[in-house]
Amino acid sequence: MDYVQNGIAAPLDDYIKPEFRSRFYENLLAPGIIGGKTFILPIGASTRALYYNKDLYQKAGVAAVPKTWDELKAASEKIKTNGGGAYGFGIQGKEIETDTYWYYPFWAYGGEIVQDGKSGIASDAGIKATELYKSFIDAGLSQPSPTGSNRQDVETLFKQGRVGAIITGPWLRGQIATEAPNLNYGLAETPAGTKHATWAGTDSVMLFNSSQNKAIAWQFIEEGVFSPETHMELTLTEGQLPALKETMKDPRLANDASIKTFADMLPIAKFAPPLPQWEKVVATTTSALQKVYLGQADAKSALKSAATEINGLIAQQ
Repeated sequence: MDYVQNGIAAPLDDYIKPEFRSRFYENLLAPGIIGGKTFILPIGASTRALYYNKDLYQKAGVAAVPKTWDELKAASEKIKTNGGGAYGFGIQGKEIETDTYWYYPFWAYGGEIVQDGKSGIASDAGIKATELYKSFIDAGLSQPSPTGSNRQDVETLFKQGRVGAIITGPWLRGQIATEAPNLNYGLAETPAGTKHATWAGTDSVMLFNSSQNKAIAWQFIEEGVFSPETHMELTLTEGQLPALKETMKDPRLANDASIKTFADMLPIAKFAPPLPQWEKVVATTTSALQKVYLGQADAKSALKSAATEINGLIAQQ
């Protein structure tokens, strides 16, 4: 958004032919369309799913994969009691994507990051999501001190078999295959509150407005980056979902049940809103969540204060 607002990214619509556009999953194109013009094209995508440790679940007597947040909490309580020292659910509370980890229950309970032009994080859904995570922490159902755990730390706990479940993207599959090949795990949709929802992110490509050779640069994008061979190689190497429908039909992906779990969630996946001040919004939201996790503030007051600050950022646009 900042690149578009500052005139750094060039619009691509004059280069994009209908047959080229039709190769993409339509909802993955949406984040790159700003003011009715296409500025960004997705190379790959990731939704987030629930990874759960089958052996820990069996040991703890969890009979079914949790489908709701209440069921996940109940499963985590069983793991705390019968899991041999394992944690029930890993919660991220440090560094980039701390807010993302909170959006899973926030969206599941009907929250919206921006609602009617203002921050929606202090809504009933926001308070409920925050209090839910705080209840995991206070009851010892998560790892101790989540504010000391970034995404990689939480994923490492799972690979080590020390946590019953976490939520993350498709890249962890490849890490497990290499680093923990004997880990017996499963994949499922992110838990529901009043509905199911998950995060979607994309790696993207754009054309610089300052380019002196836009036609040649576009040729590289169209015939190089998005050639069937290159896009397939990128997808397999990065462990993400492909942005092109044709790539997903390749047997190496189409016959992979674990990839299907992530792909099936694309219709319920939500993207970050296109806010020019997004990084500051993330920092403000993260700070509020950390205060609650550390017991320095209650959910309602922390989120209300953060929402007020975010509203000021939105007003500057």
